[in-house]
Amino acid sequence: MGFNIEIECVLLGALITVITDVIWHYMESKNKKRHSARMLYYDILSIKNYVDQHNQNRLETYENLRYNREWQNILLELDFLSFKQVECVYNLYDTVYDFEYSDEYSWRYECFDKINKIITSKEFDDLMKKIQHKAKIRRG
Repeated sequence: MGFNIEIECVLLGALITVITDVIWHYMESKNKKRHSARMLYYDILSIKNYVDQHNQNRLETYENLRYNREWQNILLELDFLSFKQVECVYNLYDTVYDFEYSDEYSWRYECFDKINKIITSKEFDDLMKKIQHKAKIRRG
């Protein structure tokens, strides 16, 4: 009879360990997604602020547009984004890259215009709201 109680205790302990492990991994995954969403949100927000603060006349000074070079890895964590939203992020960062590494003045203007069109679109606004919601960032 005592042997059965020991087996039951071992099985109960194993069950509790498995349940705790599953919950732990779920919470860790959720926190990682929230962290990635925050990183992407603030990185995209810095790009938007750059464009808002620099009109095309000031592009001649060629200030560097800073952005996170690991944006693709961050984006991989955000499985809650739709295909269109992922495409919007790719278009934005591809254009930012072209803008940053272009030596040709006219091409920089084109890139700046394209970035401006992307960040003023409804699609972009919806993307930012979704990321903001998932990252639990308060609107301000």
